[in-house]
Amino acid sequence: MNTPRGKDLTKFVRYGSLNLIYQKGFDSEEFHSAPARKGFYAFPYVLQEHYLVGGLYRTQPDIFKKIKDGEYVDYDDYLKKLKTIRHVFTKKDGTIWHHLEGMAKQKEIIQRHKEWAKSSITDWIKIVSRTSINDRMPSGAGYTINSFSQSHGVCGHFSKDHYEVFFDEKI
Repeated sequence: MNTPRGKDLTKFVRYGSLNLIYQKGFDSEEFHSAPARKGFYAFPYVLQEHYLVGGLYRTQPDIFKKIKDGEYVDYDDYLKKLKTIRHVFTKKDGTIWHHLEGMAKQKEIIQRHKEWAKSSITDWIKIVSRTSINDRMPSGAGYTINSFSQSHGVCGHFSKDHYEVFFDEKI
């Protein structure tokens, strides 16, 4: 299958348990609120958003020691903890929730929930490929067509926040 820059999009990374977890924020209006009552968040391995990993002590306080306002996170302890909860896994079939509905064809969407769309893994890989091309497309003053081939990574200089995924079935 043709994937962005030949990357393996069936490999994912998750910081936390791979068990299906009840999601307290399921009914929330926030962008990152879960699309299903049970499941877990992850990122494609090649599209990890490290900015979000840096804030896990806020989103997963049960795993990290509680930080009081004004206190700093001990960087070394934080990195050690991240290593113990980091899981890399492969998922080649089944379904996946994603934020890439805008680049999906109607037939590639199985279900919708707020800002999330559910697709088969096979269709999602196609959607990611289209999104990657769009993210790397040159725009604005000073860009040339050569800027596309010179863009860095799978999504250029864009944030990878929108590549976040959610699994509501066992891995």
